[in-house]
Amino acid sequence: MAAMWCPIIGLLLLLLPLGPSSAIKFPLIGNVYPDGHFYATLQIGKPLKTYFLDIDTGSNLTWLECEHPDHGCKGCNQRTPHPYYKPAAHNLMVKCDSWICAQLRKDLPGSPQCPNSDPHRCHYDIQYVSGRSKGDLANDMIFINRRDDMNYVFGCGYEQEEPLEQPSPPAVDGILGLGRGSVGFVAQLKAQKKIVRNVIGHCLSIHGNGNLYIGDFRLPPGDVTWAPMSTSLFETPSINLDIPPENYLIVTKDGNACLAILDGSSDRVLRHLILIGDVTMQDLFVIYDNEVNGIGWVRAQCDRMQDLESVIIDSRL
Repeated sequence: MAAMWCPIIGLLLLLLPLGPSSAIKFPLIGNVYPDGHFYATLQIGKPLKTYFLDIDTGSNLTWLECEHPDHGCKGCNQRTPHPYYKPAAHNLMVKCDSWICAQLRKDLPGSPQCPNSDPHRCHYDIQYVSGRSKGDLANDMIFINRRDDMNYVFGCGYEQEEPLEQPSPPAVDGILGLGRGSVGFVAQLKAQKKIVRNVIGHCLSIHGNGNLYIGDFRLPPGDVTWAPMSTSLFETPSINLDIPPENYLIVTKDGNACLAILDGSSDRVLRHLILIGDVTMQDLFVIYDNEVNGIGWVRAQCDRMQDLESVIIDSRL
């Protein structure tokens, strides 16, 4: 009797509607040294075009180097691996009084208010620790996991400023904003029901490359250390982050060892802040759980994370 029901139950399961994606994985290319960045590959626009985006967990807005129809591309990176994004006029019709533009101004304090002269565009102005980017919000199609597309709002960055003393910008097409704001990449995925949970994970191999995970992914074996992500000035309980020598020393091709820790006390932006950069996160699986405002980490061999393919639930878009 049970055997007779098995094919019927199997057929019913096939007919059930698929829910939102459980997890989405992006391979990461790059290294701490000598490149100094990791990028994910996204396909944007109609027709689809490929762009390399530098991942940034501290930025709320994703933006591309952009050939703006009115402003061109001032100070743009001359080393982009692909031609600048060229939006059509309708792609830039994200109105200044729209809800997402209002959220942008919350996520990016200091962004311009709505001018009477140009109410049909949403302007932004991002000040980084070093450098600056100005642009307008654009709305275009983005392709996820090579299976589905969605409308996505991001920045058309038409004016970039880099300090003269800074090294050349990385050879990427823009920034993938993985911050916690409402205009962030992950927040938009959840709002459009492409994922269920606003959770980010990354594993950066000490040998280069890695993976970025978004959504309801599973973790590698081991005990995860958790800490609250709080905006409060009050202290939280002490938590240990073990840093082996290879996570704070960089050995050059000539065999010289450099201390990968900078004094930020004299920087006008950092001052008393302490930043934990990607050099420290090598061979750690780091989780940013924005559902519970927690950050966690567990030691992992990130160059072997493909062994977890069977337990990482891929996107069903």
